[in-house]
Amino acid sequence: RSFSADILFKANSVRWRGIDLTNVSSQMLNHKGLLVISELSGQMGAGHMSLPGMLDVRQDEARAEFQPRLDSIEIGTILKAFNYPISLTGNLTLAGDFSGDKVDAEAFRRSWQGKAHVELANTRMEGLNFQQLVQQAVERSSSVKANESYDSATRLDSFTTDLSLNNGQLSLDDMQGQSALITLTGTGTMDLVKETTDTRFNVRVLSGWEGEGKLIDFLKDTPIPLKVYGKWQELNYSLQVDQILRKQLQDEA
Repeated sequence: RSFSADILFKANSVRWRGIDLTNVSSQMLNHKGLLVISELSGQMGAGHMSLPGMLDVRQDEARAEFQPRLDSIEIGTILKAFNYPISLTGNLTLAGDFSGDKVDAEAFRRSWQGKAHVELANTRMEGLNFQQLVQQAVERSSSVKANESYDSATRLDSFTTDLSLNNGQLSLDDMQGQSALITLTGTGTMDLVKETTDTRFNVRVLSGWEGEGKLIDFLKDTPIPLKVYGKWQELNYSLQVDQILRKQLQDEA
């Protein structure tokens, strides 16, 4: 609060929270408690991250604002660095605007606000195989058979969502994902403090069915409601396959 400074900072390599960054560059201007970060960027693996923003501590209550821009950053590394026990990997691209009262990881979980658009490529979510869940449920409720799969993860070539953060509550809107096997849409919420989630998807399984027929064609074209909820490390799910198959049989009759 009592001095001014114009700072230019460059480093070949930096380690922060276990993350290795290279070609780090920053330009900052402090004017008696108003710190303007016009540039804070670096390479992270094959990706790039930029974190411009400002920190205002001229009043008793501090105020921070940042506009993160991430391009092809491994999301698993970020989750591990900030102690989020979510088994997810993939290349993350993000553009957002966030604000809070303290530059601190725990404060971000509890008291920050913001919005961002997120794109993920080549994702793998461990623990639940959406394709397998749908196909096993269909097999239990009909004569349709599916190819046997031993993969315990959901893989997507691409995934996008708009997220908003408000004091620990993370909303995920307009989720869309696709691969050669499935497509999905959905919405949901995550509690960053309690480490819980409540998400609703509509999943279409495009391949992996045995044989051909009207019912298989129907299944390929029909979104199956799938709810995923509970603690991040103990996810539960519920499916609504019976009602959809019953309606299809009634329509055919």
